[in-house]
Amino acid sequence: MTTLQSQTTHNKVARTLRHSGYKATCVRNNNFEANEYEVKIKGISQAELKELYNVIFSLFNKTMINLINE
Repeated sequence: MTTLQSQTTHNKVARTLRHSGYKATCVRNNNFEANEYEVKIKGISQAELKELYNVIFSLFNKTMINLINE
């Protein structure tokens, strides 16, 4: 995935999560190996994060998305 595609996809995921009531923000990842962007979600447990990842993964056509809990 190119940098622009990664940014666009992660922004869409963050926006979708915000509309769903989560405190999600798209940020640039300092580790540029896989994806250059990640979505940070505040106030979420590790178990909920795993379930949310499965839903987002299937919604966005099995695209690799970085979801991080804060």
